[in-house]
Parts: sequence; structure tokens; C-alpha cells
Amino acid sequence: EAFSGVGASGQATGQVPGPATYESRVFGAIRRHFRTSITPSQSYRIVFTVNPDGSVAWEVIRTSGTAAFDRAVEHALAMANVPPPPPGRTTPTEIRIEFLGPNSD
Repeated sequence: EAFSGVGASGQATGQVPGPATYESRVFGAIRRHFRTSITPSQSYRIVFTVNPDGSVAWEVIRTSGTAAFDRAVEHALAMANVPPPPPGRTTPTEIRIEFLGPNSD
């Protein structure tokens, strides 16, 4: 499954969720807080989940291997103001996100 990308200045790259979707709003809430000038040895990948009750969790698939870059990702996740799921949503929403360094923009 493809990852939605977030570049070093917070811009969306690659396979991003469709506009006007709940997934797009969640993705935007996360990427809005991601900024870094650190070039990692590899991208940082997660699966971000919003449960029907509005609680969130993420599973780290792969860290970047660069501590300062990893902290920037973790900051973006902690600061994200994730919107509540739409009424009637009964299954978790999962978004696969890949955080990229400046050389990947």
C-alpha cells in the first residue's frame, strides 16, 4: 500500500488522500506541524489511526535513523489537532504517512 508523503517544509508529496475527504483533513492536521532542515538517512514511516471515538494512535513502521529528524516527526504527531471522525463512521481510519527529508522535496 502506498504512503502519503510529507516533505521537509510540510508540503504533501506522492499519493495524498483525495481533497475534501476526512483522510485529507487528518493528513493536513499532521503535515501542518512538520518542518525540518535535517537530512535523514531514510524516510520515517507510520500508520496513523483515528478510531471512531476520536482517539488516535500511530504505529512506527520505520524510523529515519536520525534522532533530530525523528523528533521533528514526533513533534508533528503530538501537535496535530486531528478533527473528530464524521458522524456514523464505525471503523478506524488509517493513513500511511512517510516523512521525507529536504533532499526528497
